[in-house]
Amino acid sequence: MRWLTALITLLVLAVPVYGAVSDISIILASQNPYPVEPGETVDIEIQVQNNGYRSAENVFVIIDVSDPFVLVAGEDTVKSFNSISPMGSVTATYKLRVKDNTVSGDYDLKFKIYIGSMTGVYKTETVTISVRGEPRLILTGIDTIPANIEPGRTIQILPKIKNIGTGTAKNVQFILTSDTDVIVPVLSGGTAYVGDMLPGEEKSFELVVNIDTSAEYKTYQATLQAVYKDESNTDREESFIIGIPVT
Repeated sequence: MRWLTALITLLVLAVPVYGAVSDISIILASQNPYPVEPGETVDIEIQVQNNGYRSAENVFVIIDVSDPFVLVAGEDTVKSFNSISPMGSVTATYKLRVKDNTVSGDYDLKFKIYIGSMTGVYKTETVTISVRGEPRLILTGIDTIPANIEPGRTIQILPKIKNIGTGTAKNVQFILTSDTDVIVPVLSGGTAYVGDMLPGEEKSFELVVNIDTSAEYKTYQATLQAVYKDESNTDREESFIIGIPVT
């Protein structure tokens, strides 16, 4: 009979402790938009999973909001579930705002899980929210030296570009092209490298071109192309049409 008693003891010890907090886990089911920009609102959906073989009763999930996130007004910090079936799951949604000055990166969002009541032992689970700033370049102005452009002259074109986006434009280079032979860059004067442009930063640079003697008295169009990388090192391009008036 001793071997039978030992066998029963082993079987009892092998039975898992059901309903423990450790049986509950949380994963990020969706993030919209992905990634989210600083200053924008993001909708997230989490999945609360019961990894045990017994129903989890009275499960409370409390979101622990910290920088750079702010819970949108009207959103509940506590989600409660009467029962989560064995090996089953439930979902919960939240609307969060990302602070304006947030640096691009992946940020942890924490949740506390209680079983039975919102007191005593709890478990902390973490999901990761991706925040990426998006650079946006605009042409804010353009000057020329001299101000009056005549045929046969070499001129300096001084564009002003501003980054109005939420992310840094990295390794920014500008290239001037034209469909006409009237506007001809002087050697490397058709390109300009300005480096990185931070959000809100404005830069001016110089391009040097010749205006052919055959130029008519009219405004010629040229294309100013910006080539750079965003914060995820993805190649980006933007083009601006500029007018060069020959008078």
